[in-house]
Amino acid sequence: MQSTITVGVLALQGAFAEHVAACKAAAQKLGLQISVIEVRLPEQLKQIHGLIIPGGESTTMGIFLRQNDFLSSLREFVHANPTMGTCAGLILFANHVDGQARDGQTIVGGLDVDVKRNFFGRQLQSFESSVQITEKVGEGSSAPAVFIRAPGITSVGSNARVLAKISNWPNKDNAASEMAVAVEQGTMIGLTFHPELTDDTRWHEYFLNKLAQRSS
Repeated sequence: MQSTITVGVLALQGAFAEHVAACKAAAQKLGLQISVIEVRLPEQLKQIHGLIIPGGESTTMGIFLRQNDFLSSLREFVHANPTMGTCAGLILFANHVDGQARDGQTIVGGLDVDVKRNFFGRQLQSFESSVQITEKVGEGSSAPAVFIRAPGITSVGSNARVLAKISNWPNKDNAASEMAVAVEQGTMIGLTFHPELTDDTRWHEYFLNKLAQRSS
């Protein structure tokens, strides 16, 4: 009998409801039994097998995590269990953040990348584009991606693996041919974009497959 996988979505800000819906749609396609809970308290981390950290304002998110004694529990969970961070979630994962807040960016750390906040522009420069994905993520060579005040991965260390790249974006510097927009290292998956805002569930399927493999 298949056991139920419990997925948590950090519900402090951002499109957490869309992530919940995307997880359920992905699970249906994969034939997996899952439950999804919105995580707002550190003790809820004990109830889940994996976590999604949505986009939002990373500095505001960091302040909340510090004030509620959430950060240490979150860091411990992320380093031991499958976790996917999108946009601001990626910023929390990165070992180094350029353009950090004046009072210092609160980070979970552990992902061997350098990230620049708002690399692709502010809210008005948001855009949708296709990214080139690896065969590991799913069928097809490209996937739609929505970039909203998105960070850029400016450097990928030897411990991280690139899962997707983008070769065309607004205000692109001609000197740059392509840029990593999705990476993976150990238990962590980091995306610069918002997969939950498209109908393509391959990123959530990939994440759920990691959970299923770990639970089997």
